[in-house]
Amino acid sequence: DAKLGVGVALIALLRVPSTSEDTLPFVVLYGSIAAFVIANRRLEIVVARAAGVSAWQFLLPASIVGLLCFAAWTDLATRTIPDGVAIAAAVVGLAARALAGPPALAIAVDLALLLFVLLLVLCLRGLLGGGDVKLAAAIALGLAPLTTWRFLTVTAIAGGILAVVHLVLRRIL
Repeated sequence: DAKLGVGVALIALLRVPSTSEDTLPFVVLYGSIAAFVIANRRLEIVVARAAGVSAWQFLLPASIVGLLCFAAWTDLATRTIPDGVAIAAAVVGLAARALAGPPALAIAVDLALLLFVLLLVLCLRGLLGGGDVKLAAAIALGLAPLTTWRFLTVTAIAGGILAVVHLVLRRIL
């Protein structure tokens, strides 16, 4: 009986990634809607608009966060990052930098291309996945230069921590 219970629990645990992959987009959607409804009830959106903040300036970051959550989950569940996520992030990023003006857009495009080439070298040496390269370059399209540096630093630290956790779990299991 104990072995049967463990087997059933293991099968249920193995189904969690696919079930979560199906439900995560809806969780992010409903969470975003709830956050905007709460912000609207507290008149935070009205105050932001009165202060001259464009609706795009708070919608674009929210869409990037949703895309990154989806990319992270599919990467964990299937070990791939869909091309559509990188394309959508690039479009959102280009729109965000276009709102900042043509010089900001040109700098962001140049920096993203440089980042893509540098990360592509790492990918060709087998140190980084192709989806990671595309997604990092796409995200860099929407960031200012200093923010891009911070993004890369935080990503490298998080990747290092994730690698250590992965190695520890491989030795335990």
